[in-house]
Amino acid sequence: MVIDDEVATIGTTNIVVRSFSLNFEINALVYVEAIAIECRKLFELDQEGSFEITPELYEQRGKWTKVREAVSRLISPIL
Repeated sequence: MVIDDEVATIGTTNIVVRSFSLNFEINALVYVEAIAIECRKLFELDQEGSFEITPELYEQRGKWTKVREAVSRLISPIL
């Protein structure tokens, strides 16, 4: 996350209790303008290579993708 090209937070934390208490995730809060601007530029670069997954595109997933998703969902509580 970048705020006004002045502050950035970089890390893996999801803002949920599980991330804070069980997964030992962490973020760095950076108050360096040059780094915040670089983070914004990297995000914008990532956006250029992204595309929207529409409901129609989601339904076109292959059988093995659906199986992998189901298995991942099943074992996610223990990961």
